[in-house]
Amino acid sequence: MADEPVADCGVLTAAEPRWRVAVRRAEVISKLAQQDRVGVAAADAAAEALGMSRRRVYALVARWRAGDGKASDLLPGVSSGGRGGERLSEEVESIIRSVLRTR
Repeated sequence: MADEPVADCGVLTAAEPRWRVAVRRAEVISKLAQQDRVGVAAADAAAEALGMSRRRVYALVARWRAGDGKASDLLPGVSSGGRGGERLSEEVESIIRSVLRTR
């Protein structure tokens, strides 16, 4: 299974950049999830390849194992903006700024 393409379930609502991240994650995480135990060295190598922490790698392995074994299991979340952050899309923000400037 090491050379088989990663399965997807045709998520149409995921933006292309998010989908690419999920597929890349699946390429790395699926191999780790096949192991009974994921060692620190393997987790660190995956973390470096994906640009994240070891802890995050272990969390993604758990998500992969709990999911359907598809790239969509590893789609990155969408931030709500956090405290003080923006919660509106850029398009809506632009409209609001335009209206406020004219009034």
